[in-house]
Amino acid sequence: MREELPEFEPDDAQMYLELYRNACANDAFDHFREQRESNVEYLRSLPRSAGERRARHPEAGEITLQQMLHEWAMHDLGHIRQIAELVRARKHLQAAGKLGDSYRLKP
Repeated sequence: MREELPEFEPDDAQMYLELYRNACANDAFDHFREQRESNVEYLRSLPRSAGERRARHPEAGEITLQQMLHEWAMHDLGHIRQIAELVRARKHLQAAGKLGDSYRLKP
């Protein structure tokens, strides 16, 4: 927020694979929760006009903070959809018997 038109580093999920592969899930989620609370508190302290602040993304070009926050929500909702699809496939599909035959799940 201090820089004018800062540049983002590309984010590659693969670079986190080794970091979390053998991590304790409870500790990782606790750390995530703390970071999220801190980030949300900070974002809520910003004036509404901060949403129009611009940065440079390596693939998308110039973006606003507001656009980035919407992308984060879409990303997280995508993970929720993935989890729901896994639950549908592993817990309910077989138990639905022939009624489940028409479902085309993509877990």
